[in-house]
Amino acid sequence: MKTQLSCANRSLPNRINHADHFAEVIESEGYSKGSIDKYWSNAQALREALVSAKLTPSDLTDELMNQLARPIVDAASAKDKKHCLYRLNRFRDYLIENASAPARPIPPLDMSPRAVLKREYETYLRVQRGLSGDTIYHCLQFYDQFLTAKFGTGLFPFPPMGGPSCSDFWNAHAFGTAEQVRAKPVLRPGGAVTTGWRA
Repeated sequence: MKTQLSCANRSLPNRINHADHFAEVIESEGYSKGSIDKYWSNAQALREALVSAKLTPSDLTDELMNQLARPIVDAASAKDKKHCLYRLNRFRDYLIENASAPARPIPPLDMSPRAVLKREYETYLRVQRGLSGDTIYHCLQFYDQFLTAKFGTGLFPFPPMGGPSCSDFWNAHAFGTAEQVRAKPVLRPGGAVTTGWRA
């Protein structure tokens, strides 16, 4: 009898549809109906994967999250894979805060100049601009793409950069003409020369 009670108690957390509650949180943040549907769909897929494996949110370690998320991301369109993974990770954050899922291990803080600048930019977007998490995600994706295209993986100190650098990259990013605006080599600190965006 005790064993039966134990099994019943273990399955109880999965009876709570955390995907529905998560969608309500996303809706309260002002997302569009289309975005809410995508968040709910991805969250529901992860919830169903947990239920099928007879697991609960408290079992959701990094290894298990990667295992369960992989087929969900693989099923997404090529254009949506990164966004799908982001939505799943936001659902995992929700489960950590609301359903006793294990907290993520805290990695060492990246103190490289590029990472520090990215954190400062993210803080600016969140605190001063008041943007939503989804919008901040897109801004940070654009940040990474722009800096990698302009300066490569190394970054500091910055070479001179003016308005045309940003507008050229934006046009290439928005209209798919990236190869057309690549131009002269950029002289990097220490004499290294790399191909960059028009400065």
